[in-house]
Amino acid sequence: VPSRALPSATLINQNLAAEFIMCVIPLAGLLFLTGKRLATLFVSGISITLMAVFLVYTRARASWISATVVLLCVIAPMVIPKWRQSLMEIARSTLDRRKCRLGVVFFLLFIALAAIPPSIGISESKAELVTTASSIFDPDQDGPYDQSREGRLAIWGITLRMIVDHPLLGVGPGGWKRMYPPYDQGATINAVNSFHRPHNDYLWIASELGLLGLSVYLWLFFAAFRRLGVMSRSPEPFSRVTALMFALSLVSY
Repeated sequence: VPSRALPSATLINQNLAAEFIMCVIPLAGLLFLTGKRLATLFVSGISITLMAVFLVYTRARASWISATVVLLCVIAPMVIPKWRQSLMEIARSTLDRRKCRLGVVFFLLFIALAAIPPSIGISESKAELVTTASSIFDPDQDGPYDQSREGRLAIWGITLRMIVDHPLLGVGPGGWKRMYPPYDQGATINAVNSFHRPHNDYLWIASELGLLGLSVYLWLFFAAFRRLGVMSRSPEPFSRVTALMFALSLVSY
């Protein structure tokens, strides 16, 4: 399968693959939490483990940040008594000793596999796991990471100017790649670099469909979270854990 950046499975780029994985992991977690049969627990558990290892191999820092945010969304409510009680009720209704033991095994397997350096698809600058992670917090670190970060920040700033000039309806579907070069004026485009998207879905939608289109897009998320909020107040444990895991999937997106 043609790919612009490995590892990306059947997707075109490792960033897209990592984004997909981040959305799917909570849903696989739902299967593990609600499963009863050993086969279901094994398949869902090994799937989560392999997807997490793949996420590490992609070296996609944005998805690592997304994973951190998801974990914080689970941990942070523990400081609020009412929410802590709700999470504890979900845990008691879905977890048992067998699942806990399997969870420990899968976690140790994840640690062992993630520690193995990938042999294909990773540039030399991304080979070191610690270096990749530290580059998130070190804006002065030299190397391709900073070039990528600075380049995308420049693209986002130029896209914002495009949005200011076309605020309501944007430049039309598919119009960003046509309208961007005149705004860029050589700031990021050169003989070897050209761009077809701004690497930011929100700016992409706002630039092509305007603030009206962006509002509709954000409303879909609001409607989904509102519905999940209703499900989370259900007396049925299955509805509450389903609401939680789908909410985490949306947050990771």
